[in-house]
Amino acid sequence: MTATRQSNLAVNALADALGVLLTGGALQFLTGDPPAQPDDASAESVLAQVDFGSFAPAEDGLIEYPFASVAVQADGTVGWWRALDADAAPLLDGPVYATEDPPVVGGIEVSSLTLSDGQVLTGTFRYQAPKAAA
Repeated sequence: MTATRQSNLAVNALADALGVLLTGGALQFLTGDPPAQPDDASAESVLAQVDFGSFAPAEDGLIEYPFASVAVQADGTVGWWRALDADAAPLLDGPVYATEDPPVVGGIEVSSLTLSDGQVLTGTFRYQAPKAAA
């Protein structure tokens, strides 16, 4: 079995390209379960939304977007997140986990999965381009 490995230059270019796509887009925290693919529509409720500005250049294939003071828009339990481009086209879906839970690869940590209208969220969106693929 052969594995493809990528240089820092390659993973940084991949992550930076995604950062360009996400600039002006949004990160949504939604109820329920995600669809099979980001291209699939979702009827789940948006509990909170982070509006993305621009991303700093990737380092080791990692881009990050810290957010603070994001107001929760509705009561509910967060089930997953979705990242959208500036035209509201879905690009990525991923898991969430509560601070007291074990971290989940690709997940975004929130203080609690149960949110209340008016509550404030803080955290960091991270995307890591993989250096190796099987």
